[in-house]
Order: sequence, then C-alpha cells, then structure tokens
Amino acid sequence: MRSIEIAAEAGGIDRSILLVQAGTAIADRLAALHGRDRTATVLVGKGNNGGDALVAARRLTSAYGWDMTIGVASSRAPDGHLDALQSPDLASRVRIKRIGAHAGVDAMDAIDQALSSSAVVVDGLLGIGATGPLRGDVEAILARCAAASRTPGQAWIAIDIASGVDADTGKAALGAFRATRTLSTGPAKPGCFVGEGATLAGYVDVLDIGLPDLAWTRHEPRGVPDDGTIRRVGGREAAAILPARPDHSYKGSFGRVLVVGGCGLYPGAPALSALGAIHGGAGVVTVARPGRATDASWPPEVVSAPMASDGTSFAISDVDRVVEVATRMRALVVGPGLGSEGLTSEAVRTLMAALPFAIPLVVDADGLNALVGTMDGRNAPWVVTPHAAEMARLTGLSIEAVLRDPIGVAREAARRWGVVVVLKGAPTVVASPGLSVAVGAHTNAALATAGSGDVLAGLIGALLAQGASPWHGAVAGVTVHAVAAELWRRDHGSAGARAADLAARLPDARRLVTLMA
Repeated sequence: MRSIEIAAEAGGIDRSILLVQAGTAIADRLAALHGRDRTATVLVGKGNNGGDALVAARRLTSAYGWDMTIGVASSRAPDGHLDALQSPDLASRVRIKRIGAHAGVDAMDAIDQALSSSAVVVDGLLGIGATGPLRGDVEAILARCAAASRTPGQAWIAIDIASGVDADTGKAALGAFRATRTLSTGPAKPGCFVGEGATLAGYVDVLDIGLPDLAWTRHEPRGVPDDGTIRRVGGREAAAILPARPDHSYKGSFGRVLVVGGCGLYPGAPALSALGAIHGGAGVVTVARPGRATDASWPPEVVSAPMASDGTSFAISDVDRVVEVATRMRALVVGPGLGSEGLTSEAVRTLMAALPFAIPLVVDADGLNALVGTMDGRNAPWVVTPHAAEMARLTGLSIEAVLRDPIGVAREAARRWGVVVVLKGAPTVVASPGLSVAVGAHTNAALATAGSGDVLAGLIGALLAQGASPWHGAVAGVTVHAVAAELWRRDHGSAGARAADLAARLPDARRLVTLMA
C-alpha cells in the first residue's frame, strides 16, 4: 500500500501536505460523527499515522473545542505538531502523556483513565507499513487498550488500518487494536476486508484527502463501479446493480442459460447449477450433459440438450452440438461436474476455442482445471469461479500463498487473464481486469457444503443472461448467494444446509437485497 504514497509524491504532492490533509479529514469526520461528545484519547506512534493523528488532535481541540488526552509512544521524537499542542491556547484542553513499556506508573494510569472515560479513542500507533509481532511501547499501549472497559457507544477509531494488522493481508498480530470504525485516508486497505483484519476494522470509512487522479471509495458505495478500488460489498450495494424485472415481460426477457457439465461421477453438479440459474431468475435453463450422466432428481423445469456421444463424460465429438445450442443462449456455465475422465479436458479447451466470443461465460470447477496454463490474455466476457485449490493450480502458487493474500492473487489473476475472477472463500473476493475488488460482506459456514459453488455459478450465469455485466453479475451473485445462506442460518443454524436448500432461498435473498435499495 505504500505505492499510493509513492505515486502521490511522484505527482508532486509533498508528504507534509498529505499529512495535514489527512489529519484534517480525520478530525472533520470525527467531529461530524461525535460532535456532541467532544472527548478523545489519541494514541500516537512514530510513523506517518502518528503524524496524521496529531494533526487531527490539534484540529479537534482548536477548531471544535474537544477535550483531549494524547498518549505519545515514548520512542516518538518531538515534532512541530506536538509542540503546537502545548501552546497556551490549547493547554487547558490537552493532556500529553509519554507512555510505553518504560513509562512511569502515573502516566500509564492516566492513559487507563482516559481510555475508559473518553467518548472516542483514536489509534495512530502503527501505519500501513508495519508487519510482524508487536514490540516495545506499542505492545504495552495496545495491552492497555485490550484491557480497557469499553462503554456502550464508545468509538474506537483506527487510522488506515488497526495497529497490529498487516495492511495487505489482514493478518493480525497478537494484541492488535480492535476498532469500531476505520478511517482510511485514501483507498481502502485490503487488510480491512480479509483475514483477521476484517473483524478488527469495524466499519470502514474512506476519506478523500484531495489526492488527484486517484479513485476513492467508501465502505458502502452505491452501484459498485468498476473504478480500480477495493471495497466491501453487501446487500445495499448489490441492490443497485441487480438486473431489473419489469412486469411486462415473458420468459425470453430474462435470458436463456446453458449449463455444460456432468459426468458419471458427478451427475448432480449441473443440476445444482441449473437450480441456481432457475432460482436466480433466468427465463429458460438448458443443460447439456453426457448421455449417461443422469440423475433421478433432475429439475423438471430444465430443458435437456443431450450431447452427441452416449458416454459418461464430455468428449470432443460433443463440441459441435454444444456450440450449436450455445448460439441461442444469453449466457453459458461450463464446468460443474465435468470431471477429468479420458479426453474431457481436451474437449473443454476445444469448446472454449469454438464458442462465439461475445457470449458471456461462467467457468467453474473442472472447466477451470481444463484451462490450467492457458488463461493469460483471454480478455473475454468471462467470470471464473475458483476456490483456493483451483486458483493455486491456475496460478502455480501454493494454496497457502492464495489464502495468505486472496485480494492480491485475485487482482493479479484478473489483470493477467482479462476476466472477472471470483475467488471463493471466507470472504469471497471478486476482482475485475480493471483492478476493482469487491470483498463479500458475509461469511457463513452454511456455504461450506458440497455443491454450493455449483449453485453460485448458475446464479451468476442467470444474472449475466438478464443483462448484467460480468463484473456486476459476479458481485451481485456472490452477495445474493451469501444472503441466501444467511436466511438459512437464521432458520436452521449453519450446519446441515444442502446446496439445493441454498438455491431454494435465492428468490427470498434477492427480494431482501432489493428491499435494501
């Protein structure tokens, strides 16, 4: 994330100017949120975030009349902002304490008292470049924060990232700061949305500090634009991008989806994708599957398009038949349950090369496995939906590396491949070729069940068929899918959900999301 600061400085913006603008924006937001309370404790470290915090403290006292306690890590050198706070006109409203591992008992007791009595506590101890375990003064101060008794309504504010959290990965050190709100002075940091950082960030509020030529986003933007930013997305945002459902319509108005999948081992996977597409609002759902890949519980609403071969797996001889059917569709879902038997992978690659470029495509499961080593430069209207293991195979990374930095991995893959990437996990990450990232606001163990990914693929396919772009279809699909799991958990808990149960909740989830608009 330091690249943001480097880019700003390269554009001729001095760090001191950034510091003043950031601190001012922080103070103004806190004054707007807590103008009636006007008591704060500000914890200051030696980095840039400490400077931001001191500027904010000075403005809150001088411009807004706040009563202020400032805890300065004893390792921080004096600076102009600290000197300004000791001026006669502010002296009655500001108490400055040097605190840390070697601070006197009186100073630490004073901070404890301030933490418990202040309406607002601001964390300016560590910045976006801090990694690894907590040490020294910061560790001692954060231990006091962890032990403090939090009162109802008390605001615990992090600047940019909670101290102790890696800004890129969300990995948290033991004893990291726990915020109720994070004020991000620039684009939201990935660590606010993934890993332990997502829990420690609270509500993420992005402040525009006046940098030119950079896209800014809030925690909950309307419409989820594809503008190169990182954001957490929930129901309210998805509501703005769901395709319209006018009453004066017919089944063709809502698109035709073709699901290509199934094999002797996994006959049910394309059925689950079909359910996802049906309950996701597609007008007509067709499934192309091997002749003997049958399932007794096949949805009766599905149109069958038998493949040319009479085997149990997708073959090259089936490609022409699938392409012919695909030309009548608005969207395709390729991969659920295809398996890797015989020449299936070769047949999938042949199909991808033969499909008309303009048909929006969701590639899932074995469809992805067949494309390992062939994804670079696709630049197509595709949505690919790997889980961590599939993403590891596609990128050549280890599963651990994918899990360590899901935002970075998904973002780079989307850029290289030229497609929208849905990296399934807790949370799920959606990345566009334009480097936008949407992180799902919901994580739910009910989704950890076989077939839930098949349902998601079908749902996204349905949204594409209804006219959504690959970016919006993926973001809205991930959100509605997660809300369906929330509805299940509300009624049944997080255990025991079947993928078909989740599919059945999709209409209710979509309605609920729509009501959030």
